[in-house]
Formats: sequence, C-alpha cells, structure tokens
Amino acid sequence: MFIRLAKLSLLFVLIGANTVIAADQKPNLLLIFVDNVGYGDLGCYGNRDAITPRIDQLAKQGVRCTDFYIGSPSCSPSRGAILTGRHPERNGLNYQLSSDPNMQQGLPSNEIVLPQLLKPLGYACGAFGKWNIGFDSGLRPTERGFDEFFGHRSGNIHYYKGLYHGQNDIRRGTEEADLGGQYSTDAFADAASDFIRRHAKQPWFVYLPFNATHFIGQNNVEPDEKVQWQAPAAALARYGCQPDEPNQRKRFLATLTALDDGVGKILDTLDRENLTQRTLVMFISDNGAFMLPGRGLEVQSNAPLRSG
Repeated sequence: MFIRLAKLSLLFVLIGANTVIAADQKPNLLLIFVDNVGYGDLGCYGNRDAITPRIDQLAKQGVRCTDFYIGSPSCSPSRGAILTGRHPERNGLNYQLSSDPNMQQGLPSNEIVLPQLLKPLGYACGAFGKWNIGFDSGLRPTERGFDEFFGHRSGNIHYYKGLYHGQNDIRRGTEEADLGGQYSTDAFADAASDFIRRHAKQPWFVYLPFNATHFIGQNNVEPDEKVQWQAPAAALARYGCQPDEPNQRKRFLATLTALDDGVGKILDTLDRENLTQRTLVMFISDNGAFMLPGRGLEVQSNAPLRSG
C-alpha cells in the first residue's frame, strides 16, 4: 500500500518510485505484508477513527500508493504472487489453500521466491508470521531460501494460542513451537526485530506477514470461547474500552492499533541499530477488508472503494 524510501545504494524502480544509491552498499529490505487491512481502514487513507500513528508515519515519509493492485483478492495466491513476482495463473497457486491437515497443497516447489534470489547476493533472509502457501516437504520457508522462520503454517489463527482448526499451527523452522504466551502481532514483531539486530552488519531481507488484522473465525477458537476480534487490553484502552468490550467495531480498531504498535517496534529497531537510512520498507495488504456476512462482522472499510 505504501513504501518508505531511505537513502539506498543501487538503482531501484519499485511501484513507480526511483531511488539511486551507491553500488557498493546493498540495501536492507523489509516487506511488511498485513492481512485483510482495507483501503479505508488506516488513518493515512482517511479513517478518522483509527489510531495508527506509526503506519501513518510510513506514509508521510514515503510513497503512498493510491492505485495499487495485489495479485489476488485472497490470502494464498496474493502471497505466492508477492514472493515470486508472478501472477497466480503463472506460478501455479491461483486458489486459496484449504485446511488440508497434510499441508500438501501450495506454491509449486519449482517456483523461485525472493530469498532464493537475494541469498547469492549476501543477504540474510528471515520470515516471521503467516506463511499460508504450503508446508509440505519442500514447500516450507527454510526450504525455499529463508534462513529462519517463526510463524504459522495456515490462515487466520487464534491471536494468543496459535490455533488453526483445533491444532497448534505455530512453527519455528519446521518444528512445532508456540507463541510463548504473547499476542501474535507482538511475537512476530519481536522475532523480526531480533533477526534484524543479529544481522545488522550485513544486508538482510525480512518478510513480515502479520496475521493481523484477519478475523479469527469459528474454527480457530476454543469450544467455549466467543468469536470476536482479539485485541490486547492496552490497545482496547486507547479507545476507552475494557478487555470485555462488546462493540466489534471498537475491537477491530484495537486489533489494528496493536498491529500499528508491532510496526512501530520494527521501525524503532531500525532506528536503534542505525539502519533506517539503509532500509527500504514496504507496507502492503494481502487483500482488502472482508465485507461479507459472517466473514468479519462488517466493521472494516474499503472506502472509497465498493463492497469487499
């Protein structure tokens, strides 16, 4: 949706933005890929209710795209498209992955993804968050060029428990892991920040596909748990709400603000490590807001675009 341009080091032509940098300094690349954030959800796109200062900061300091198209209006094919640079019809993933317990579907293993192009150039590559393009042998992040992965295999997980269709979906590398009691947005932001700190002296590519702000859905909560937007108490408090706030519009806004806080953690890490002027930050949504009955309670916004 927008790009933050720093003083980088070779010629980049990316969504109409040109930045010239010296050939002897490779830029760091941070691709933040958020989940189901609508065009009209963010403050920098006109939403007066949303508290999103760090994302708005990116828009103010960079290039705000107003005529930008993702590869598909669905999670899996849009991710395959952004990582390969190829249309879903060409890369073989032009469908949404099902809840296949064996994870055998996905982006074909012969497709080349970004880290496979960057590693030969000396980049450290890490992925943190929602994968959702296949987790069978040969399809997993650390088998496709990423040095590290911490996140979840599938779709709209429980924000605190990492559940997807009754199972723990969290993985570190290829092994089962957990969120360690953290809210997922914080866990993924912390993991990405740690990776950046450890690789501060070399060029790096961080792919940060947050699961926020995807609505959780009935299949991914405990049997006795209410289906609602899952936001931390601190984010709800910024809207004057208690943890048990029943208004789903306010709960969504708090989920969005928690995402903004996660983005802020990464930007603060870049500042502390003196990497801001060497880093290209891209903030893109995998598709717009669900505005369909039962698929998010219709509390988001794609305005001024129609429907969902």
